[in-house]
Amino acid sequence: MIAAIKSRRFGGASSCPSDDRHGWGSLPLPPSGSGVNSPRRITALRSTPPADWRLTERRALGSSVAELKHVLVWCVVINYAILLLWFCLFVYAHEWWYRMQGHWFRLSRETFDALNWAGIGLYKLGILLLNLVPLVALCLSYPSAR
Repeated sequence: MIAAIKSRRFGGASSCPSDDRHGWGSLPLPPSGSGVNSPRRITALRSTPPADWRLTERRALGSSVAELKHVLVWCVVINYAILLLWFCLFVYAHEWWYRMQGHWFRLSRETFDALNWAGIGLYKLGILLLNLVPLVALCLSYPSAR
């Protein structure tokens, strides 16, 4: 009985008519040593990379880190310029700015001052967390990338 089951599974006559409905049973097998899983291809995929691959990878990483540092420095500069403009506008042109905003919004002076100070504080916190901290982390992690 076991021999009959083995012969059916491994090349014997099948009782299921749909086994060869695509005609694949009659296709020849590829020659040994060719195809995706050939020993030659697997050996080529497992071969060691060139000796300088780590150096090349490190140079590429260093240049992308340097570019990211450059972008973050410019983000910090631009955002602090906007923050400084906002602060100067609030301190030195307070009356003019309050009158200009008064045309659109009905705010008391105290509310206007509180909203501006809160906005300046939140903007400064955003600059610190989103621009300056990543820049410092990159500078500490990759000191040699310029």
